[in-house]
Amino acid sequence: MIPITTPEQLDDLAKQWSRTEEARQWREAVRLQICEESECFKMKQELERQKSKAIAAEKRVSRMIETVDKLDSLMEALHSRMEGLQSMTDERMEEIKAGIVEEVTKRVIAEISGTVSSRELQGRVEECCELESERLNDLNGSSWQETYYFVPN
Repeated sequence: MIPITTPEQLDDLAKQWSRTEEARQWREAVRLQICEESECFKMKQELERQKSKAIAAEKRVSRMIETVDKLDSLMEALHSRMEGLQSMTDERMEEIKAGIVEEVTKRVIAEISGTVSSRELQGRVEECCELESERLNDLNGSSWQETYYFVPN
């Protein structure tokens, strides 16, 4: 420590102390500003990351919407196609039923005229129904089956 003997030395010491205090305050201000800028920089980086994530999410949502739209149009096309197939199936079923009715009618007429026995007629009708049922199953791709029985009086 330096002894203070004159008022000038006291003034010099006060000036030095004042400059030291100013320097300390200035350093503290700079340190705070650097911290603030660092925090600001970190926040800015975080905002950029969030912005990138939001853009990526928006793109994913957009692709999902496009996919849903495509699926919707495919479902509409499939539904339309199924309706067309159903009408074709309905028409074919009517043809098959008409064929069965025609065949049964022929066989009933044959029995009535006495050319075929009722047991033979029933066997032929059942065979005809089974064949038509198999054709209908092939057409539908399902296990639809309807059995027609002829019961003579």
